[in-house]
Amino acid sequence: MTGMTEQPRVRDMTLDDVDGVVEVHRHCFPASVSIFSVLNCNIVKRYYELFVKEPESLGAVLVEPETGRVGGFAAGTLKPGIQKRFAVRYFFPLCWNVFFGCLTSAAIRRVVFAHLKAIPEMFIEKKGKKFAEAEGSPPDGPIGFFMPIALHPDFRGGGNAVKLADYLTNKFFERGVARIRGGGITIENIASRRLFEEKLGWNSKVISDKWVAVWIDRAQYKTKK
Repeated sequence: MTGMTEQPRVRDMTLDDVDGVVEVHRHCFPASVSIFSVLNCNIVKRYYELFVKEPESLGAVLVEPETGRVGGFAAGTLKPGIQKRFAVRYFFPLCWNVFFGCLTSAAIRRVVFAHLKAIPEMFIEKKGKKFAEAEGSPPDGPIGFFMPIALHPDFRGGGNAVKLADYLTNKFFERGVARIRGGGITIENIASRRLFEEKLGWNSKVISDKWVAVWIDRAQYKTKK
């Protein structure tokens, strides 16, 4: 961000931002984590467009004011299963992208085969019950599901991650949710754990040898603010 005269700003995600969101995604999530990082950009765009188009979903972007460049994003939904909805809605183009990629790229074949075991998880919410158990008492209202958050390396530092997460958190609570549940953080993801547990003050609990559950209630968030 050398030479910038204005600090990055956070605002609601729009369809015009999706290209930039996909670029950030590919910089932040290796193929071992997200198959979207190797598929055709157009099919990945369809996924992130859902966070703008669905009335139950929401997204935010961190933008460089002078250039309009998207430096980070966060997204979530009040209706769980957005990955399943994406897979059903775009089943044929998604399958074609995977099939064509496997035919033309050894790298994509390796990634696809590595992700095959994860495909059923798009249709079966295996972690949801463990998350609810970790949280203890049920919320006194609807739950919002905080999903991806990512910052391009050029925009890391300076409190940008906190700014982005806080913006989306406020948007969730403005929509009347009583609790926000994170999508799950892997135990070895120290940066994300530090963001949610230490900087944002969310509750957390290890639920397996792989996953950490994170969540925050409306009353708790207001107290922290």
